[in-house]
Amino acid sequence: ELLARDAAFRRYQYAMSTFGAGMLSLTPLMVICLGDILRLPALWQVLVMTAIPVLVVPFAIQPWARYLDTHRVVAFRSVHGKVTMVAVALLVTAVLARLPWLLAPGSLLLGSSLAAGNLGWTLGHNDFAPRGEETRYMALHVTLTGMRGLIAPPLTIALYHLLDRLHPGLGPAALLLPTVLVGSGAYQFHEMRRAQLATREA
Repeated sequence: ELLARDAAFRRYQYAMSTFGAGMLSLTPLMVICLGDILRLPALWQVLVMTAIPVLVVPFAIQPWARYLDTHRVVAFRSVHGKVTMVAVALLVTAVLARLPWLLAPGSLLLGSSLAAGNLGWTLGHNDFAPRGEETRYMALHVTLTGMRGLIAPPLTIALYHLLDRLHPGLGPAALLLPTVLVGSGAYQFHEMRRAQLATREA
């Protein structure tokens, strides 16, 4: 009922679902590829996909918070989407092109993306919720996050194994799916931002 009633929030949640499904499916698939394809030790896998991004978050969250203070969440997500897309492109290219050195900048940017994502996920619904309905909007957002977290990662891992079974060595091509999902979500945020600016100018 809430999504049917609020077209702007519905469009935002559609973009969030696409973007979020890509991000949630990227991490487990990257861990598999770091081991199977780049042959990195377990310590380096943890560093690239967990430790370094988590260490970056406290440093990156302040500038993101200042930006969110002065902009609506759609503008915030538009910038966040671009940063995330660069991070994903670096990480995926590192695997597909066998260029492990790209993992370092990719991991750093992933940490910045996680900082922005934490802020946007916690506060973004407030830009759409009428006063008194913030809890309902957040509950819907949490529910949709759980649904994409339940569906997207297992499907992406299954795709990896299916491709590898059809043609040995083709499994890493499954990384293109989360890349496309993240890119699609980022583009939707960009288009929502453009529409906001056009409406304001009109």
